[in-house]
Amino acid sequence: MKSRRKLAISCIKHKFPFNIGEHEHFEDFLSSLNPNFQLPCRNTIRSDVIDVYREEKVKVQNLLDGLSCKLSLTTDIWTSDHSRIAYCCLTAHFVDDEWELQKKILSFKKIPYPHDGDNLFNFMKENILEWNLDKKIFSVVVDNASSNDSMMRKLREWLLKDSLIPLNGDLLHVRCSAHVLNLIVQDGLSPIRGLIEKFVKLKVAMDVPNRWNSTYLLLETALPLKEAFCRLQRIDGHYQFSPSELEWEVAKIVHDCLKYFYEATHHFSGSKYPTSNVFFPDICTINLQMIEWGKNDHDFVRRMCDPMREKFDKYWDTCSLVLAVAVVFGPRLKMKMVEFYYKKLYGSYADSYIERVMELARNYVKLKPLLPKKAGGSSKSSADED
Repeated sequence: MKSRRKLAISCIKHKFPFNIGEHEHFEDFLSSLNPNFQLPCRNTIRSDVIDVYREEKVKVQNLLDGLSCKLSLTTDIWTSDHSRIAYCCLTAHFVDDEWELQKKILSFKKIPYPHDGDNLFNFMKENILEWNLDKKIFSVVVDNASSNDSMMRKLREWLLKDSLIPLNGDLLHVRCSAHVLNLIVQDGLSPIRGLIEKFVKLKVAMDVPNRWNSTYLLLETALPLKEAFCRLQRIDGHYQFSPSELEWEVAKIVHDCLKYFYEATHHFSGSKYPTSNVFFPDICTINLQMIEWGKNDHDFVRRMCDPMREKFDKYWDTCSLVLAVAVVFGPRLKMKMVEFYYKKLYGSYADSYIERVMELARNYVKLKPLLPKKAGGSSKSSADED
């Protein structure tokens, strides 16, 4: 049984097919190690995999039940372009009592069509109750699809009905910052798509239309090759794909603008370290840069900036508060960073925005059960010291 369990774990970890036990040469290999081991059939392996899943699920359930703090959930949906099939994944993120960052996938299920707010809410509610999380949720991070907005409204109403979430649910709905940046950059690239197409024809890297970072990497790869392409055009009179000198100059400016978004997205995408406290300075830096781009001497920079600014403002008010509160609870700069950026962004109006952050942070500190116990003592928050 021990060997069968290890085989089942190997199938899970390495995505081996269930019929691996029926592969002739694999069977010969195992027979050479232990002739007495009888390889199970595909149905037996499948059953063993399900048994491992059930055992591990109990372990995760016990871990979550024993948590002394709140946790956050993230969810995402994958759909097929050619059918109505969709799968939704739910992941729990928390800091355990040893103050180690943890991430556990709780569910990966097919959801019924239509993939609207009602069905997404039913998926969330079903899993929250199954894992007994209704009293442990602090926030839920989702992308900016309208179906998610509808789902989060229903989820907030359901949890508030029994007073199961802190701070009246003000921090429950957290928008995925990486997705917000993606929407902002996509809108900004639209006015200069013709220029981007010129560099796509150089064939130095792929440009995926719905992934703006591929555009940045395209320019990152192409710019150092400028002299090579210019020389190729001088040598080969039939080569017509090299951009003009002006287009190379524009591409360099666009690349430098996109670099701010690329570096911020890289910070946001970390999974081995807490990221909430790095969002605020990155987003504020981008905000300040867009203010400068709006006054740029180059017309194309202003045309690129206008739709970016419009999309950014749409999400800034709802996103900035939760990002600022996360900074306050960081162990280093805390309110100093909030005050620094808000004074740059809001000038004489900064005090009212700063007070908003302080009020929410003070209310947060009162909710001690939100914080994990320290490995040998209390759960004192870093904000208590400021």
